[in-house]
Amino acid sequence: MITDWDPGFLARSPMFEPLRLHGAALRTAGWPSLDDLQYVLAACEPALISRSGAPITFVPQGRRSGVFEETYEPRIYLRGEVQVRERNWHDLLNALVWLTFPRAKAALNGRHYEALRQQYPDDPPRVIFMSANTGLEEYARFLADTGEPALEKPFNLADMRQVVQQVLARKPRA
Repeated sequence: MITDWDPGFLARSPMFEPLRLHGAALRTAGWPSLDDLQYVLAACEPALISRSGAPITFVPQGRRSGVFEETYEPRIYLRGEVQVRERNWHDLLNALVWLTFPRAKAALNGRHYEALRQQYPDDPPRVIFMSANTGLEEYARFLADTGEPALEKPFNLADMRQVVQQVLARKPRA
């Protein structure tokens, strides 16, 4: 895998030709930053929007969440937040495709969102995994207050499977 930054990468293949207009603004000595991408995005007229009408912004990739609205496609659809990892060719190219083909990307994202909504008409079940010292009283109390099952360390794979099956078997909360 190529991880080094190449400011001339868009000239290396004719397949990148559509991306060159916006990519030209990213001719930096090092990897383009999130601010660099936001600068190019701010210059777009008309402003880019998701299928739901939310203004598109590039944001750092957050921690994974079990909350439906925080997952990749719903986050774009609902809030316009396209997550971008630093120094990542896939995410850089995705950002350039958003800048170059915003209506197509918004349409695809809208279809992904609707497919996910059909697959999960209610919020999908959530599982909390704590990777912390539950020996402290306040942590143990916090976990007990969530009402969610928790595994105390050390635990084995069979214990984890049992807890996951319990959570998946529950009816979604209203």
